[in-house]
Amino acid sequence: MLTLWAGIQPMYIELERGLMRRFWYVITLWDPNLTRQIRRARRHAWGVRPQIPDAPAVYVQKVNQIREVEFRESVFRALDDFDLMPYEDELFEYFALGYALATMHFDDVVKVDVSDELIALWREQMKWRDYVRFGVDILLVLKLLQWKKRLSQRELVVQCARLGLSAQQTFECITKLIRMGEVKVVKGEYEIKEGRDSTRLLD
Repeated sequence: MLTLWAGIQPMYIELERGLMRRFWYVITLWDPNLTRQIRRARRHAWGVRPQIPDAPAVYVQKVNQIREVEFRESVFRALDDFDLMPYEDELFEYFALGYALATMHFDDVVKVDVSDELIALWREQMKWRDYVRFGVDILLVLKLLQWKKRLSQRELVVQCARLGLSAQQTFECITKLIRMGEVKVVKGEYEIKEGRDSTRLLD
């Protein structure tokens, strides 16, 4: 997943900065109902042993018998609609192959075709890649403002500190957002400007 989000060479994720933790917050939290569900699921999982089936060994044996992989032209036509960079195009082909191996019955020849489910997964991956391109720290601040509607400078620093951003990082993010015209200051409090393109990433 790291490779799919970040690409092969043009972008790197610094795990020591806690980016992946904040990335997870941006994707999954900020929804009070989902937050409660995750808390309950974590508590119920305490002391539960994982169930590891025998299927992987059988699956690996079957994959080793593959002698040919054929991509249908429909896959390439669908990828062209995404207007991907060449390095991304290859990654999404691998994604299609992995999806085919995981969902279809095959013998020694695998024929990779496009489906509505695969296109939906590709779109989800593109959204996640947009998160990384836009800047996860900046997106986190946007997400926080969307959730809280309006925050004072002190409240923003406190909330971002809970998610691993220092005061300096928070000020840098909010300054960039103001310069970009994404956030405005109303009576000493920050809020998102309505109708900005960047807020599409928050949906």
